[in-house]
Amino acid sequence: MSGTNMARPDSKGQTSQCVGDSRFRLIRIEHRILQVSQALLLLFSVSVLTYLHRAGWPSHSPLKLAPHPSASPPDLLGLAKSHLEWTSCGDRFQCASLPVPLDYLNDEDNRTASIAITRYLASKQDASTGTVIFNPGGPGGSGTGSTYRLGPVLDEILEGQYDILGFDPRGINMTSPAVSCMSSVASRSALQYILGSTAPSLNPHDIGIWDSVAQLIAEECEANSGADILPFVNTPTVARDIASIVDAIHAEKRHRVSYWGFSYGTNLGAIFTALFPNKLHRIILDGIRSPLDAREIYAWGYTSLASQNDIFEGYFEICEKVGPSRCPLAGLEKSAKTTVMDLLDSLYERPLPVSAPQVTGLVTFFDYKEFFYGTLYQPRSWLLFSEITRDLLKGNGTSFLLATDPGPAGFGSMEAGTAVLCTDADPATHYSLESWSDYVFNMTELSFIGGDSRSLVTLPCRHWYSIPSERWSGSFEDVHLETPVLMIANTYDPATPIASAKRLLENMGDNAVLLEQHSYGHCSVSSLSTCTYQVVLDYLLRGHLPHPGTVCEVDDKEYGGYFPFPKGEKALDRNPLEKVLERFVDEIRQ
Repeated sequence: MSGTNMARPDSKGQTSQCVGDSRFRLIRIEHRILQVSQALLLLFSVSVLTYLHRAGWPSHSPLKLAPHPSASPPDLLGLAKSHLEWTSCGDRFQCASLPVPLDYLNDEDNRTASIAITRYLASKQDASTGTVIFNPGGPGGSGTGSTYRLGPVLDEILEGQYDILGFDPRGINMTSPAVSCMSSVASRSALQYILGSTAPSLNPHDIGIWDSVAQLIAEECEANSGADILPFVNTPTVARDIASIVDAIHAEKRHRVSYWGFSYGTNLGAIFTALFPNKLHRIILDGIRSPLDAREIYAWGYTSLASQNDIFEGYFEICEKVGPSRCPLAGLEKSAKTTVMDLLDSLYERPLPVSAPQVTGLVTFFDYKEFFYGTLYQPRSWLLFSEITRDLLKGNGTSFLLATDPGPAGFGSMEAGTAVLCTDADPATHYSLESWSDYVFNMTELSFIGGDSRSLVTLPCRHWYSIPSERWSGSFEDVHLETPVLMIANTYDPATPIASAKRLLENMGDNAVLLEQHSYGHCSVSSLSTCTYQVVLDYLLRGHLPHPGTVCEVDDKEYGGYFPFPKGEKALDRNPLEKVLERFVDEIRQ
């Protein structure tokens, strides 16, 4: 069924992670996420993953772990009883820190964590004003940073009826205590350089190098963060923090509190609904990572690959269709696919040396392949990828290194992401290196472009001995929600395929309805679809859900808007809503 139908469905649905100020800012930030995987420090997120730790609270040293004098003991549900003391931190921005129990399940432990929160006040403040808790994904995404960047445009999209609230999950950014592993940026950069010079998808020997780095990372996390922090950062604990935030907002006589989570934020939102059904007003999960797929670390990888080959081939197909005026790799002597694969072969045989006034380094096989993989999350960056590939074909790697240099910042949330991933899943310390090598080989056989990354990013879990305070192992079969969850999944998503959404939908039953967006990319925000956002608005503002089986097309049905029109050519006409939505799509990709 095309289009939308806003009537509330009578039965369960049966169908099933995001432009900067300069030419290279988008790719630089996207590749920062890829460098995370190279350093084994963070699950790819997102499309939407690209909006990590870019803006937010001013930087200062994390608060030391200590009892908070005003914190009350947790109640029977494991919730805090603190209140929010807001301070102004910008035009219509407010900031607060919420003290919560470090360990919700131990009444005798009076230590606390401090959750950093930022909200953007709705432009229409009245008794009916609601709150949307916004989670950008990760694990490791900063909600405070996302709120600073996205608050004003989200307020416009939601017609000024919701405060936009973001928080930094356990161990992240301004929430304390923070997870800290490697002792310096120099140490991280050295490991990144080592891993970037390997080719684990082609050389089994290189997996041993990755495993040694993984062991080092796990040991550094344990030494520098330790038992006082690592057991209390995983998803069930963060879900309890959300419940504490909701209670604090309710105490302000604001009762319509909803949740909008992307990528890993869908995992978090789903577990929240199981632990605290009907505590939230409405829930949107966009880019579904089912917690049922994350319990076993190999399954986490295998279940993420279902759409990668389709998107990989989709890039080449659309590039050739739009032609050389919009894709620099179209119309060459060789096909776009042959051109890229030949370049990969060349970089494997000999990395490209780059010496320029701005940057010096090597363009390696692994770095270029990971760079390409990152663009699958955000197909609207395919033009930039094509332009930089054209430069590489001419022997010029300057634009590539400028685009992919992670810089001295950007690592703060990565280590916490590893801690969450490894403690959400069952322990993996019994897996042998031989078993993991087989896993990498099998994953790469299933997906050349991303199989090795998805199998290696979790490798620190093989050496992760920290035991979480709790690990969620429930289901949704006994959950009964008054308002079903709105789930959104792209037809072709490189990290959270629609198959994962369908599995979660089957388990949630009548508690959820799935909207499919017919597009490539990670999460619905990777493409512009007025149809999808009309569904979101009707759900959040009016409580209407789409009929099961509804499919939304993107605005550019033929090419997805992935390769912009050259200057001087007519682009798609935009109505006012579409223009605002396009700003949102561009902002969330920064």
